[in-house]
Amino acid sequence: MAENKQPRRRGASKKFPLIIILLLGGVFLPAQEGEYRLGEDGNFIQVLRWQEEPEALYYEAQIQGQTPAGWEEVLTAAAEMPFIEISLTAGDYRCRILVYDLLGRPAGTSDWTRFEIRPAKDPEIFRFTPEAFYLDEDVTWVLNLTGRNLVEGMDIFLINSGLREGIIRPRTITVDPAGGGARLNFDFRQLTTGEYAIYGVNPGGLETRGGNFRIAFKKPVDINLSGGYRPLLPLYGEIHQLLPTWFFPIGAYGRAGIIPLKRDWGYLGFEIEPAWHLWTSRGNWYEVKAQIIGATLFGVYQKLYNRVLTFSFRLGGGLYAVLDYHLVYSSGLKTAPITILIPVAAAGISVQWFIRKPFFLETGFDFTHQFSRENPQPGYLRPFVGAGWNL
Repeated sequence: MAENKQPRRRGASKKFPLIIILLLGGVFLPAQEGEYRLGEDGNFIQVLRWQEEPEALYYEAQIQGQTPAGWEEVLTAAAEMPFIEISLTAGDYRCRILVYDLLGRPAGTSDWTRFEIRPAKDPEIFRFTPEAFYLDEDVTWVLNLTGRNLVEGMDIFLINSGLREGIIRPRTITVDPAGGGARLNFDFRQLTTGEYAIYGVNPGGLETRGGNFRIAFKKPVDINLSGGYRPLLPLYGEIHQLLPTWFFPIGAYGRAGIIPLKRDWGYLGFEIEPAWHLWTSRGNWYEVKAQIIGATLFGVYQKLYNRVLTFSFRLGGGLYAVLDYHLVYSSGLKTAPITILIPVAAAGISVQWFIRKPFFLETGFDFTHQFSRENPQPGYLRPFVGAGWNL
């Protein structure tokens, strides 16, 4: 059984019944849930349908209501189409359909089919927890409601009460069988910051509204500190044609970032990244040794994928120094060390995995192009893996 839809009108407490057809066979079709219209007197007019007969001129519907004394006639109505519109009070009823052929003669009668009309009940939401969702917290996005007459099949959703219009529906709704509460489970990717009201509409159309609910960022600014392992992979450039090594495994990085702009579409901020690499490469008759240190300033865009994953995209530039660059020949001779300052441009992508906030693991890679005097100028791929802390 289900209830007829009836929206509350201007705070009125009047309840209108809703029809439910229980099919027992015969020529009836299932009534569509919520198939109704509002009459001029404010009462609901429900629709009762049955199977169409191709040779029928018209139909006659006979409806009886159950009383302590037995079944009593309530309504007899003729219809050229296979449905009628009725408006009845709550109670138990039965109906049968008489079919008249093209000559206007009775051609058949259906069996009695019983149905029940039950009153719709006003739902109410008394309170809810939590009072807000904070998108930068490591939580599950569950809203618990306490109320009355919260029934199965009820539509409960958040509606934006600000300038923007928007509705957020939960992924699942679990209702207490006793009607005293409901549990709403949301998908993080649905959530948009703003002030919301909690609305509920039961299958009878009666509405309720809970107080104001917020979706926001708890921290206006994020500070991220991290560091870890970073090797160096030469991709192109004249200097790497002289060095037989394609992989320099020893390196490290640190990173400090500030994210002052946090919006639904992503975060914007800046990061500075110092790094160090050890160059060692051995040829047939010489060995190259050097250290590379430098720092890169990045502009950063971050996008939260869910409550534990954040993707970062960065673009920037900086300055690197090649320190103590020299060659050691197999004869033991050593060239004079030199230091070279090299401006660089860099771009990269990474992902942060918040195992347990504020601690996170991160991995990704940067591409770096050096604007040196070599021709062609060198480029590097710098993967990394590390850990960090969100302040």
